[in-house]
Amino acid sequence: MGLTFDVTSVSADGRYITVLHDVQPDNDRDFARGAYCYDATTGETVELTTSIAAGRFEDATLSPDGQRVALVGDDGTFGRHTVANVYVVDRTSNQMQNLTADLAADPAPEMAADFIQQQGSKLVRWLDSERVVFTAVYHAHSQLYVGNATDGIERVDNTARQIVDFDVVDAHTVVLAVSYQDQPSVLVTHDLTQQTERVLYNPNAAYEETHTFAHPQRFDFESADGQALEGWYLPAQTTAPKQPVLLYVHGGPHGNYGETFFHEFQVHASRGFGVVFFNPRGSTSYGQDFESDVNGHYGEHDFSDVMTGLDVALQKFPQLDADRQYIAGGSYGGFMTTWAIGHTKRFAAAIAQRPVTNWISLFGTSDIGFYFNPEELGTDLFAEGGVASYWRQSPLAYAQQVTTPIRLLHGEWDMRCPISQSEEYFTAVKRHGVDADMIRYPQSFHGVSRNGLPNLRLQRLDDMTEWFTAHPTVKH
Repeated sequence: MGLTFDVTSVSADGRYITVLHDVQPDNDRDFARGAYCYDATTGETVELTTSIAAGRFEDATLSPDGQRVALVGDDGTFGRHTVANVYVVDRTSNQMQNLTADLAADPAPEMAADFIQQQGSKLVRWLDSERVVFTAVYHAHSQLYVGNATDGIERVDNTARQIVDFDVVDAHTVVLAVSYQDQPSVLVTHDLTQQTERVLYNPNAAYEETHTFAHPQRFDFESADGQALEGWYLPAQTTAPKQPVLLYVHGGPHGNYGETFFHEFQVHASRGFGVVFFNPRGSTSYGQDFESDVNGHYGEHDFSDVMTGLDVALQKFPQLDADRQYIAGGSYGGFMTTWAIGHTKRFAAAIAQRPVTNWISLFGTSDIGFYFNPEELGTDLFAEGGVASYWRQSPLAYAQQVTTPIRLLHGEWDMRCPISQSEEYFTAVKRHGVDADMIRYPQSFHGVSRNGLPNLRLQRLDDMTEWFTAHPTVKH
């Protein structure tokens, strides 16, 4: 097997090159990914991350003087979903310092959004030969940090938005591509000394002059066991005194909704639905314990968190119609949708997109890898009690309890959650007498809602609106 690697930076004089590659490329069970520095003059290669043997590094960048390397990665303690850190390592002595050991924010999160902005791969950059600049996500919004190995780090921006990408202009200025829940994209310059910003370009300025986006309302609440949580309500663009409420659950589960533009939510709001969305346990940007809580416990705290959030939203926003509650989600959100209707009858209708419904049959059939199920479910399928655990955490196990009308949406070319996951669930509830149907999208992979064929992306939204409007109230 040939060694594959990613080149991540080159020194100003062209002599040194940083690369990332697997530590044991021929070992399919070892997921360590190290950072290395290659000397083009001597041919010598030095491993920079020997002190973190099981680490998985996502970025490595040489300082302007070529003496240090800034790294972003994790130590692998909690599997593939270990919260990352920012490190600085001396190229010659190999001494490494963790700049973010005491930071609650995540320098390499997964923000759930459907507005593809083609961000680059750089997670950390150098302002000069001493200072680095990087972003991290804390409680669903981006933060901007500056720091060095001597003085530590300083937060220089905490605006409620996503910093999609960034680059260095000079030692005191960075350019940011930012996104807000009610504004898709803006390019700004940020003065790190004065902490001021200037808009350079808004690619949607002409559109925004004639169109109005729905404006979200963020709120805090607590779970049944006292866990602090947060959520958002995107009001329907309607003059009706009451609006149906759509609970939307993100994928992952190790991602997070946040302060960034979500096109689909705006569409649902424009069609008269009040959209509510939350970050249940399992989500990123809330620390390691929060993110790891779902592993081995699918359908427990995560289900309680979204249901509690929905109850709080109905109480907090009386314009939401408790008689017209709907639920939808994709991937893990599809899991939660099918799980929810197997455990409550409160929803008038549900739409599960590209869901996981049967962990047993997903084993070994997903392109995400053979390691995913054991990590997420806390046990191997072939371990003692493994089959029982997988079945207990599968929505299919509760299909005979479902009465909620459900539509399943799935791409025929989906290799992440094969279409058989929806076929199994559809068959189970249909033979049980549930009002159910299934739509198969041709030539569509797992990301059909993000980067699928444009006509099918539009069709999918119409398919959702059609199903919800056809089921105006809960039928008992």
